[in-house]
Amino acid sequence: MPSIAKQRAPKIWNPIAMVGSRSSPCPECRPSGLATARSAADSCSLCMSSGLIYPRWSGRHIELDHDALNIPYRWPKGQRIWVNRLSDLFNRSVHSPEIKHVFAVMNETPRHDYLVATKNAKRLELLSSHLMWAPHIWVGVRVETAEDYVRIDQLRNTSARIKFLALEPLLGDLGDLDLTGIDWVTLGGESGPNGRAVDPNWVRRIRDQCIEQGIPFHFSQWGRVVVSKHGRTLDGRMWDEFPVRDGGPLDA
Repeated sequence: MPSIAKQRAPKIWNPIAMVGSRSSPCPECRPSGLATARSAADSCSLCMSSGLIYPRWSGRHIELDHDALNIPYRWPKGQRIWVNRLSDLFNRSVHSPEIKHVFAVMNETPRHDYLVATKNAKRLELLSSHLMWAPHIWVGVRVETAEDYVRIDQLRNTSARIKFLALEPLLGDLGDLDLTGIDWVTLGGESGPNGRAVDPNWVRRIRDQCIEQGIPFHFSQWGRVVVSKHGRTLDGRMWDEFPVRDGGPLDA
């Protein structure tokens, strides 16, 4: 059973740049309709508000952003860092050497905790044995509906020391969850102008299972539908739990 710590919100580090042509919105913003036409060097309002580092989209290829790649070296104090928060490090367009380069930076900066979440759980599983998993590199899979359960089993097959579920955006009742081998659960509703509603009972059911199984639970947002009324509270309180890293909580 993991220990539990409460922590402040993490920083965001985006070492993968989507670069090239003009006027195409980034692929993560396009579905929400929030992105606007811009040059390759510009960022849409959603990316900027999310604190992303040099997000650029071409519709053609993805590559390392070498300027952003070195940023963790310049943060002297330990941080909790989301890696590619609005994209996916294990996207099939990101070549294995580029993923290994990102992992090299993470391994060389053990003062930070890195959170890597992916929908591409099968590729994560296949590459896991070729990557160096230090204790401060956490890996998670995105699970939106019960149809994504296979990703949880693929996550269990990795060598990461801390494994987590990113249930965001939560789009359905996940039912009974087997949290064996899982160290953390983070959950959130869907944001954006067309965000679909999250049923509070879906959230409570997951929260209660985390409590029963001794898993730290983090609730990030209700999403567009009820955010103005309820903010981030669930049943009258915030849920900001994180697992404790080796040596104690990270002072982020």
